[in-house]
Amino acid sequence: MGEYFTSFDDAWRAFLERSEPLESFYDEFAGGAFDGEVWVIEPSPEIKRAALRVQGELEPLDLLELVPHHFLHVSVPHAAVRAFDEPIDLEYSRVNCFHTAVVAEVDAPALRALDPAPTFLPHMTLAVVRRPEAPDELRRVLESLRDTSFGRQRVDEVRRIHVELSGERGLQPWTVVDRVRA
Repeated sequence: MGEYFTSFDDAWRAFLERSEPLESFYDEFAGGAFDGEVWVIEPSPEIKRAALRVQGELEPLDLLELVPHHFLHVSVPHAAVRAFDEPIDLEYSRVNCFHTAVVAEVDAPALRALDPAPTFLPHMTLAVVRRPEAPDELRRVLESLRDTSFGRQRVDEVRRIHVELSGERGLQPWTVVDRVRA
C-alpha cells in the first residue's frame, strides 16, 4: 500500500510522477471488505450534482468504479466528532488522486483543527480503483479536471453510519446509526 500524504499537493505530485500501477481500493481492507461504523458528512445536493459532472468524465475508464450518489461523503475522524460544537464550512475544490481513489479535495480549516493529524486530508471520494493498473490514461483525464470546483457547504450535522463494502458487492447504501448536530 502507498504512503499516506500530508498535503493534497504532495498527493497530486506523487500521482503525476507515479510509474507503478494504481492500487485496488478494496485491497486496503482485510479480506477485501469492510463492515463497520464510521462518521461522515453528507454533501449537499448541489455538491453531489457537481460530483456527477466530474464522474461523467471518469465513467469511460474501466479501471474505476464510480462512487454511487448515495455513497458520496466526507469522512470525519472520531476525535473531530467529539469537538463538533458549531457549524463548519467546507469548500470542495480540485480533483486529486490517491493510490486507490479519485477524490475531490475538501478545504476545511475548522474540520482539520478538530483533528490536526498530519495525514488527515478531508476529501470526497468520487471513484475507487478496481484493480492495479497503470495511471497514464487516468492522469490524462484528471489533468484536465484538476481545477474543478464543486462548491461550498455549511455543515451542522455529522452522522455515524453503518457501512458494508467489498469488491464483490461494491459500495452498499449505508444506515444512519447516530447524528451529532452543532
